[in-house]
Amino acid sequence: MEKSKKNKVICPHCKGNGFVRVPYHLAREEVVVQCGVCDSQGEINADEVDNIIIGGGMAYTFAKAQGGTVGNSLIEPDFIDTASLILKKDKDKNVTILIPIDSMAADNFSNDANTQTCLTNNIPEGYMGLDIGSKAIAANVTCILNSKTILWNGPMGVFEMESFQKGTKEIA
Repeated sequence: MEKSKKNKVICPHCKGNGFVRVPYHLAREEVVVQCGVCDSQGEINADEVDNIIIGGGMAYTFAKAQGGTVGNSLIEPDFIDTASLILKKDKDKNVTILIPIDSMAADNFSNDANTQTCLTNNIPEGYMGLDIGSKAIAANVTCILNSKTILWNGPMGVFEMESFQKGTKEIA
């Protein structure tokens, strides 16, 4: 594991394409996991974490699994049932899964797109979630500040575009 600023730990195992199994020696230390677009081969082992922050493209698959409307946001249709199962299983184990409350949505995958902040589970048709909103930032920061160990993988939005960097920069 590579240490970064603010005592966060960067996980080399997941690399943005799935979930990561939390190492045994970190078990039950209020671990927070955030990953990019998920991989159907991946898993979240709720026995080893207290909090999970979902961000990036994966957030919209989870929002859809909860019955939300996500407009044109990136989702993985083949993973919706698995996301539903993870949400139920982790709720039964008292694991807090933070799916962004709000998102910065855009009408185009472009830095110059028209944007609006909306609830992550109510993104209008023709718009796609490209970053987390201010309420999600606040919830994530609170969770992170109260966590002992953090495994981090992937940005909260399309941080390569200046218009959609705020979520990643605010919580990093």
